[in-house]
Amino acid sequence: MDEFQDNRDERILILAPTGRDAAMTRRYFLEAGLRAEACNNVGELCEKMREGAGLIFLTGEALTFEAMQCLAESLAKQPTWSDIPLVVLTSGGSETPANTEMLAFLSEAGNVTLIERPVRLMTLMSAIRSALRARQRQYDVRKHLAADRHSKEALERSEAALRESEWQLRTLVNAVPLLAWMAETDGHIFWYNQRWYDYTGTTPEEMQGWGWQSVHDPEILPRVLERWRASITSGEPFEMEFPLKSSNGEFRSFLTRVMPLRDEQGRVVRWFGTNTDVEELRRALKQAEDANRMKDEFLATLSHELRTPLTSILGWARMLSNGQVDEAHTARALETIERNAKAQSQLIEDILDVSRVITGKLRLEVQSVDVTAVIESSIDAVLPAAEAKGIRLQRVLDSGASIVSGDPSRLQQIIWNLLSNAIKFTPKNGRVQIKLERINSHVEITVTDDGQGISPDVLPFIFERFRQADSTTTRSHGGLGLGLAIVRHLVEMHGGTVEVESLGEGHGSTFTVKLPLIVVRSFNVRGVTDAERLHPTASNGSPFNCPPELDGLRLLVVDDEEDTRTLLKIVLEKCGAQVTTVSSVREAIAALKESRPDVLISDIGMPEEDGYALIKEVRALPKEDGGQTPSAALTAYARMEDRMKVLRSGFQIHIPKPVEPAELVAVVANLAGRILK
Repeated sequence: MDEFQDNRDERILILAPTGRDAAMTRRYFLEAGLRAEACNNVGELCEKMREGAGLIFLTGEALTFEAMQCLAESLAKQPTWSDIPLVVLTSGGSETPANTEMLAFLSEAGNVTLIERPVRLMTLMSAIRSALRARQRQYDVRKHLAADRHSKEALERSEAALRESEWQLRTLVNAVPLLAWMAETDGHIFWYNQRWYDYTGTTPEEMQGWGWQSVHDPEILPRVLERWRASITSGEPFEMEFPLKSSNGEFRSFLTRVMPLRDEQGRVVRWFGTNTDVEELRRALKQAEDANRMKDEFLATLSHELRTPLTSILGWARMLSNGQVDEAHTARALETIERNAKAQSQLIEDILDVSRVITGKLRLEVQSVDVTAVIESSIDAVLPAAEAKGIRLQRVLDSGASIVSGDPSRLQQIIWNLLSNAIKFTPKNGRVQIKLERINSHVEITVTDDGQGISPDVLPFIFERFRQADSTTTRSHGGLGLGLAIVRHLVEMHGGTVEVESLGEGHGSTFTVKLPLIVVRSFNVRGVTDAERLHPTASNGSPFNCPPELDGLRLLVVDDEEDTRTLLKIVLEKCGAQVTTVSSVREAIAALKESRPDVLISDIGMPEEDGYALIKEVRALPKEDGGQTPSAALTAYARMEDRMKVLRSGFQIHIPKPVEPAELVAVVANLAGRILK
């Protein structure tokens, strides 16, 4: 409390009937060493009372009704610790004060001392000082209450800060990839993080106190308890590796560390413990070591593979420039330089392709591609190598399953890589077969050899970058181990998959590439299908000419693939239909309500909501809102169970991809009730 407040707390407020009486009384108090202030009226007195005062001194004549009312209100508003003394100087003797009732009321309402006149100055001063001492004791009570309040507030703030700190600590500990817990000084564990419960499959009730023993190996538990109790007794940190049982009953090795938390006097107040999955760390360390070893092996291999062709190139170039090669060997020298330059160029291109894959910069020039022609070109490219080793290169090609959407050069790169690998790892006079066939809505390209095969240890990693079955300096075959990684990425970019099978070393291998067929076979502007090679069992396809039955039909096409939507729109609009294309179920419902199409054609597999969700919502609409719109499912899901599911869901017909344009037109006309003639 500041000095100004102390002065107000000790002051005597004087109210007399006249200013002269008030000034005289104030002078007496000042001469006695007391602080005093004269008030001109009762309003000023009450205002200063609220600011603070040690005592109120007034005469009986000043106790008007207004003064009584003001004093009563001010006294009633005092804090609980305050009971300000009032000293009232009244007329004495045989006279009865005119305001006796007011004095009696005031005595009941406050701490009032009545002093009759005449009174000796010493007696008056003694009464005043006694009242001020009583007032000081009230101030002492106020200080104690304030100190208690401040202590309580400080305690509440400390408790709130502690709760916040513990909440932050528990949130942090729950976020770290460790099992963590806290224990009292006697080792009684009272808290675990969520990862502990997730790993052990236990509950807080089961783990309270010393319940953690249930997840320990019974054979090792006695040693753990001995070490833990020794740490509790000594206050020293605990560290030990032992297994903990997981929720599935398996034991995994953990490194357990427990640190004491001490107060300012150095006494242990709690223990904080963590359990680190050592097996996980060892696996991560091994993966890092393997990655580092693979990097070193790759750099060594890269150096070897680049330097080997450079040796021949530089050697022959130097001899040619020095005129040391006769005419008979010049052709051989040039052929050697060219061959090694191409080999080096291929190595560099593979490295660049991997870089493009990693950075996401590999791009496709997509168009309709005849896979049969791509395979034939790839075979032509590897045929000299096969013939040099006496390898029989067999082909079994279904030309009726050959149209896919993709990049011709990248597809050839895929097939060339697989054939080159097969020839490289097949011994002389061996056999390599490439097979092309249609399986439902995709084509399968299978490359099989009877070469050295792939060991079970290598098989799961065969498509990873820099992986080679033999990366030693004594290996029989060159290469960087990038080809198959590039193959997998290119296949996936074409929406396909690649798989490998091998019974082990010495039993050959089979690589299978699956690519989706193009949704609609291409046709020229006159509506005639392009010429195709035909498999003996394949049909020639239906001749396609735009019939008049589609003129003016309103069609709604739903497919998430932009290429598919564009192709269907071109096919149907060439036949006079009015085609609206959308890419999602939500857009389809909105378009259906707005334009009321004659026929709905929808894909099945779409993100977020599929074709089944669409037809369900359509069939729930009233007839006037398109609830009975004829609908066809155009989908790559071509199994019998897929067809049955499509028909049961509410579609009238199931059309497997790819679809002949003539078939698509016939289906649409049939659904619209315009039967082709």
